[in-house]
This record gives sequence, C-alpha cells and structure tokens, in this order.
Amino acid sequence: MENQKETNRVGFKGDICMKVIVRGPALTRTGYGEHCRFVLRALREVEDLDIYLIPVNWGQSSWVWEDNEERQWMDKIIKKTAMYNQAKGQYDMSIQVTIPNEWQRMAPVNIGVTAGIETTKIAPQWIAKANEMDKVITISEHSKQTFVNTVYEGTNQNTGKVGYLKCTKEVDIVHYPVKHYDEIDLDLDLTTDFNYLTVAQWGPRKNIINTVSWFVEEFIDN
Repeated sequence: MENQKETNRVGFKGDICMKVIVRGPALTRTGYGEHCRFVLRALREVEDLDIYLIPVNWGQSSWVWEDNEERQWMDKIIKKTAMYNQAKGQYDMSIQVTIPNEWQRMAPVNIGVTAGIETTKIAPQWIAKANEMDKVITISEHSKQTFVNTVYEGTNQNTGKVGYLKCTKEVDIVHYPVKHYDEIDLDLDLTTDFNYLTVAQWGPRKNIINTVSWFVEEFIDN
C-alpha cells in the first residue's frame, strides 16, 4: 500500500495533491521566461496539482508588465511559495527551467528543463548537473543528441583507471508551442523583388549593430 501511494505521488495519479515547485525566470521578457511560462501553463491544465513558483532573474532583462489573469495568478503562487518556504514546507517534485549548471535537487523528484545549446557538445558541468536530475527535457532532437552523445574520458591519477563522464538520465523532447497571430498588412511598399528579413532582440548578445553594418558593406553597390 505504501509503495502504491509513492507511485501515485510521482505519477500524477490517485487522490493525492502533489506539490510541484517550479523554478525559473517566469516574470522576465526572455526566451527562458516564455519557456517557464509555457511549463506553468501546462501544469495548470493538470488536475490535483498544488503549484508553487520561485521566480529568478535572467541577466539584466526586463520583466513582464501586463496586469492580466496569468500575471495575477503567478503573483499569487509566488506569495504562497514564500510563506510555504518560511514554514519549511517540502515539495514532491521540482521543475527547473534554466541552464543546467543552475539545476539542484529540491525534491524527491527533479526535472531539468532547458533549451540546451546550439553546439554539438555540452560542458562537463552540464553532464554532472543532468545526472543529478531524474529527467531532462529539452526542445529539439539536436539538443537531445548533444546531451546523449557528449562523453568525456578521464584517467584516475592514483589508480590509472580510465573512466567516462556521460549523461545517464532520460532526455525527452518537448518542442516550443507555435503561437498564432492574426495577419496584418504592414504596407511596406517595397521597391525590390528580393528582400532580407532579420528578427532579433536589439541587445549586445544578438549583435544587431554588426548585422546591419555587414549587410550594408555586402550590398553597398546594390
């Protein structure tokens, strides 16, 4: 009976209300902020979950300003979380939406959610943190294969034994949802038949200044 109860707690089944703590930049206007809100929206659709939220900063990014139902709900559960933590409350599961080196064990069951990386190899620290989780969720097959296929070889200087560091936990894929917008006529009145479009945040990391500069240099005579 006790084993069945534990299965119910981990498996979202039965009449037990599972306490789930989400940690991520839920209030920021960033990609990871939207990713965290996506996770929260999905959790709200699951019955019998008691959801908590620890919002974190994401660099120097701005925070969402809309005073809508979702923001009011997040503010409510943030306050609830602060009070619950002060009472030293415990959680059944954590879902941490951030880069892997920030993952930590916060509950009996821990899930790391990340966009991963655009390269073909992850850092050893990411592997170590991934192995602290019970499951890793990322956004694409490429990102998953980066976690699965990265292996580091090392030799114990005392024994000479060769060992390998690799991700040993299950890695799943949950793609970003596609938002639908009403089409509008921008009325650009373009005079050319072939045109380029660049979409990015105007910030140092996206390097828009050089993007424009290099475009002008390439097509200066056109």
